This record gives sequence, structure tokens and C-alpha cells, in this order.
Amino acid sequence: LCSTISVMKKILFYGALLAMPVITLLSSCSEEKDDFRGEGRVFINTAISSDVKVVSRDASEDLASSCIVWISSEKGLVRKYEGINNVPADGIKLVGGRYIAEAWAGDSVSASWDARYYKGRQEFTVTSGDVTVNLQCKIANVLASVKYAASVDDALSEYKMTVSHDRGSLTFEGKDSRVGSFMMPSTDKNLAWKLEGKDFKGNAFVKEGVIENVQPAHQYVLNVQYTPSSSSSGGGYLTIEVDDTEVVIKD
Repeated sequence: LCSTISVMKKILFYGALLAMPVITLLSSCSEEKDDFRGEGRVFINTAISSDVKVVSRDASEDLASSCIVWISSEKGLVRKYEGINNVPADGIKLVGGRYIAEAWAGDSVSASWDARYYKGRQEFTVTSGDVTVNLQCKIANVLASVKYAASVDDALSEYKMTVSHDRGSLTFEGKDSRVGSFMMPSTDKNLAWKLEGKDFKGNAFVKEGVIENVQPAHQYVLNVQYTPSSSSSGGGYLTIEVDDTEVVIKD
């Protein structure tokens, strides 16, 4: 019995020795393959595209300094920079492969009159030599505003418009010309609106609706109009039409 056990140990030991050169060979091949991936220098040009009408020069500079730039590969995060000026101007050395450059700037607020949020994403491949990546951060908010025809004053008083989604709302009091910005939650793809006021008899007036499937970087203008009735009984028609326009941007 003892002799048999001794033989088995020798067989296992020799088997392990035979396996070692194979493992070493495979490891060597893997390292050799990585050596041939090459290395390149990546230049990241990041631009923040902002609404011309609402963002000042100072605000644009604040956005640039708060901008976060990430470079990641299939293995995860490779580089991270805070502030556009901190991205190396002389390029970033990366081994050959496929990458994604992403950037974020501003404040991601559910509903706000002045906060804006910008983000960008660009895929690129490094082989050898220089690679230039143009990473443009576009506005990620959904914007909304309200316009009233002069005739609305003949039908309503003390009116206000509330625009909302699941996570936040903004109320436009009277002829408020401001532009509201919304970050849409994953649970809601629509903007709801509610017009309230008093009619010419002093009675409460409420009209509600939904703007479906709103898109980032789009401004939705709610145009409120009143058309008097041509009949002798008086009254009229109050309508709300929504204009969908892509936001005018500037780098």
C-alpha cells in the first residue's frame, strides 16, 4: 500500500512540472501580444455648448472650471480630470485600444430657473501616433417657457402656468418670460402643464395637458391664445399650442 501511494505522488509531481512550462509559455505569449498593441498620444478638445441667451461669459468660465472629463476603456476608468484647463495640452499617452471620452458640467437639478447641465460622449480608438478627440458637451436639460397672446387678458386674470414632471415643478406667474430647465427622471418622459386663473365672471379656470416624450436640448414653448366667439352669446376659445425647437447653442 505504501509503495502504491509513493508512485502516485511521483506521477502528480511530474505532471505539475510538465504543466509549468506550458503556463510560462502562455504567459509569455500574452505579454508579447500586449507589447504589440502600440501606444498613442490623445489630444482632447472639450467644448461646452451653452444657450446664447442665458449664459454669460462668467458663467461659461465657471462651467469650464467645474467640467469633469473621464476617459475609460473596457476595463474601467483610465484617466480623470477636473476642469478643462487640467486636461494635458501636450496630449495623453494611452496604449492601443478602444476608449470612451465623457464630460459633465453644470448642475443636474430636477427643475430650475438658472441651473443648466451639460454632458458629452465620444468613442475613439488609439493605435499609434496622435489622435484628436473633439468632445462637445451639449445641454442635457429640457427647457420650457410660456407666451401669452394679448387677447388672453380679455378672458383670464390672475393666471399662472405650472410645468412639472415626477421630480419637480416650476410655476410661471402671469406673463413670466423666463425659461425653465428640467432634468428628466428615468421614471417620467413627459412634461405636464396646468393653466390656472379666473375667468371674466370671477370663476376658477383650470386647463391641463401633457407634452409627451420630451427631448434634451429642446425648448418647448406653450403658446396660450384666446379667440372670442363670433356668436351673440359671447365667450370664446382658449387654446394652448406647443412649439418644439432645438436649443440655439454657442461654444
